[in-house]
Order: sequence, then structure tokens, then C-alpha cells
Amino acid sequence: YNYIDNIKALENLTNLKYLYLNNNKIKDINSLKNLVNIEYLGLNYNKIKDVEVLQNLKNLKM
Repeated sequence: YNYIDNIKALENLTNLKYLYLNNNKIKDINSLKNLVNIEYLGLNYNKIKDVEVLQNLKNLKM
């Protein structure tokens, strides 16, 4: 575990394509809304309850 609980610093990384944040303490992922180029997002084993923001990430492969 990395104990990351805040990802606000990532919100302006709009060219980011791959992000692995598994095994942390993240609750809020609204900071990811601007990551329009993201293709892979690893968020397993966090404390996220609301994933609605992911609907806007059109390049995300599910």
C-alpha cells in the first residue's frame, strides 16, 4: 500500500495515458475529470464510492 489519499495534483496532466493507483486510500476521483487522454486507469483496492466522473473519459478502455 502506498497510502495515497489525495490525487488533486494529477488534475492538469491532460496528456497522461496510463495511471496506476491501485492499493491506496483514495476516496475522491473528481480530479481525474480533465484526463481526457487517459486509456488505462488502475484504481483497484481504494475507497472510491462515486465513479461517475469516469463517464467523461472517452479514451478509457474498459
